[in-house]
Amino acid sequence: MRLAARLVACAASVSGAAASPAGAAGSSAIAAAAAASRPKRALSTRTPPIDTLGELQRRGLVNDTTNAQGLARLLASKPTNVYAGFDPTAPSLHVGNLLMLVTMMHFQLTGHQVYALVGGATGSIGDPSGKSTERNALDKATLDTNVAAIEAQIKSVLDNAAKYAAKRLPQGSARPDLLPARIVNNRDWFQAMTILEFIGHVGRRARISSMLARDSVKSRLGSPEGLSFTEFTYQLLQAYDFWYLFRNHGCQVQIGGSDQWGNITAGTELIRKYVSDGADVQHPDAKAAVSLLSSHADATPAQTARTDDLAYGVTIPLVTTATGEKFGKSAGNAVWLDESMVSAFDFYQFFRRTPDSHVGRYLSYFTLLSKQRIDSLIEMHEASALGCYGRYFTIPQSHTSATEIARATPAAARARTREAKAARAQTKSAVLYDDALDQTTAEEILAAFENDPRLRKIARAECLGRNVCEFVTAVEATKSKSAARKLVASGGLYLNKRRVSSDAHAMAESDLIGGSVCLVRTGKSNYVVVHVQ
Repeated sequence: MRLAARLVACAASVSGAAASPAGAAGSSAIAAAAAASRPKRALSTRTPPIDTLGELQRRGLVNDTTNAQGLARLLASKPTNVYAGFDPTAPSLHVGNLLMLVTMMHFQLTGHQVYALVGGATGSIGDPSGKSTERNALDKATLDTNVAAIEAQIKSVLDNAAKYAAKRLPQGSARPDLLPARIVNNRDWFQAMTILEFIGHVGRRARISSMLARDSVKSRLGSPEGLSFTEFTYQLLQAYDFWYLFRNHGCQVQIGGSDQWGNITAGTELIRKYVSDGADVQHPDAKAAVSLLSSHADATPAQTARTDDLAYGVTIPLVTTATGEKFGKSAGNAVWLDESMVSAFDFYQFFRRTPDSHVGRYLSYFTLLSKQRIDSLIEMHEASALGCYGRYFTIPQSHTSATEIARATPAAARARTREAKAARAQTKSAVLYDDALDQTTAEEILAAFENDPRLRKIARAECLGRNVCEFVTAVEATKSKSAARKLVASGGLYLNKRRVSSDAHAMAESDLIGGSVCLVRTGKSNYVVVHVQ
């Protein structure tokens, strides 16, 4: 079992089929109705959660916090409502969003209630953070389709991750009273708000100097493209989301990518201003936070040591390419979670080709493996690599970290990839890129290459005893027998990863895997899988 392959396997048990976009339509309303029907829980009656912040920090998942000491105190004191936002600018989330879902999963697994906010309203504008140009506006039909698809995707990933954790994590790692994620849509509260109400309530509490100081704004103001007023107001919309969820759902923590820092702090500032103006809050957690802050009103900063805030922000690292470029739709390099947009095999390969410099980080980021297990895998990987462990390097009977990531993550992440598909992707990857085939059966190979244009079929009588050059020409691995002979002479023809040394070789049973499969390679990477019937 190889290390890059393990990341898919761990996640394979997590994955399940997501609802189709059409079937998911109206899921915001369903989620809202379900949430409304649930009795409000008294958080103080539940057991304090596990050290969530410490776990995230150990995994390198904390880029920054608005108040680390206060946040640690809050998370350690009681189960807390936490949210992250996802704008539906495409019909699928991508690997860049995956890290956010994994971070939410850690909060969920350690006893907290997670909310996923899908931006049915903000998605029509587009966040300028990290963007050099303005997004193209989406029409309502496209936006609705994207919202439904992403809501279904988030629910599928988090639900199946919880099932995986319950089955696979060591006893005590995940809480038995795990709370299902709640999905909300900010269109539900923005659609009834007029522009005058927004300016009067939110705009009045915003300061232009603070808005201009945001990195996302400054970088665009100095560019030839500039920044539209629509994009400029995005930070206020996201800030209001935080206030709304704090007031009505008791969300005291927002998590986002490191490029979201300005938008998140805009939200914490807006919450403070609303509360200082005497605005009413509805949720018991919000009321408790306001009451706690009020009790410290006369204390000096040294006494409180800023350990109590109304709301907190946490940013996580961005998933980037080896050159530091952010993954995403706008960058044109998105690795989508929806398998109709990126095949299970290509998704698997993205993780399997993880550069050595990223391996340890990705194992911590994308898997639920313990630190001890990750350290062990890296140690085994480095020992087996003998100083030259490239992205495709594997050693039979050893663990290689890129394979571990590929097995443990993709299937857990993908909303529509089942375990069997993840296993087929793993097999196909091993056949095409590993150095040996001794751990792969003929049945696994045929299943992995089903409907693949590289699969050929030939009668057994037309294979056994036949000259190798005639055979590879018959299965269209080469254009002619003379071309095949030239390949043999140059050392470029392989059967089952073994170089053919003579053009006089006759095909035999020993050339077949499991008596029915032969893998023909011409040149460096051209493959044909032959099913001998």
